[in-house]
Amino acid sequence: MLVEKYKSNESTIEVHISPIEKLFDKYKDVYIEAFKLNHGEFLAMRDLKLSRGGCLVVIKINLIACGFFTLSNQNNAVGEFGDLFKTSSLLSRDDFAKAMKLGLESALGAMSLKGFYSYQNAQALKLVNMAGFIRKTYYERHISLVLLNFIIKLPVKIIDRKTYMALDPVKDHPPLRFSFGLAKTRLSKFYIPYLRHKINIELKSKSFIAIGFLNEFYDVSHPADSLMFFGDMKSYNLETGFEYSDNSA
Repeated sequence: MLVEKYKSNESTIEVHISPIEKLFDKYKDVYIEAFKLNHGEFLAMRDLKLSRGGCLVVIKINLIACGFFTLSNQNNAVGEFGDLFKTSSLLSRDDFAKAMKLGLESALGAMSLKGFYSYQNAQALKLVNMAGFIRKTYYERHISLVLLNFIIKLPVKIIDRKTYMALDPVKDHPPLRFSFGLAKTRLSKFYIPYLRHKINIELKSKSFIAIGFLNEFYDVSHPADSLMFFGDMKSYNLETGFEYSDNSA
């Protein structure tokens, strides 16, 4: 569905919103290429997105699809902004940001949501800022080793995809925990799966985990990666967690 159309220099920019299924049908090949997904990774992302439901926003220049992003339902109040990519240099940063904002504003009404959130790395931070996203908090990623469902905190944190040895993850959080509420993701390291906490609707089932790496996000006051939001979310208690990001598929 065409929701916005405007002129930029000599080009016509169109913003289209479709059911998210279209990403995995019509645009399957460009999606796989953009994110370098293998077949199993593609299926994991597709299944997560389809189970949540949501929208695909396509930005076209002179009728050619050049930019894409998805908006996935998280609950009945908020959705997640993700899968941001472009396939043509014809789409300038300014037009990409303007079209993103128009698509986001249209989708808020179409999806009846308060707003959207995004776990944003430094590479696209300027672009999403230009589109109207505001930082809610900084966060960093902590890693724990899981053995037979025992969670052993490691002196490791990850910021902007860089790994650091640090004692504060161990000092500031419980060094040993136990949980049946864990799930495997599509990601792995040394053939050991990355894990996430299950979200509330999944907690009825118990999972036995022999070995894995648990990925957790924690709010911090110092500069790190950014949890961003768009829309009327100042009064909304937006939780920080790897399990709420589409990378946890």
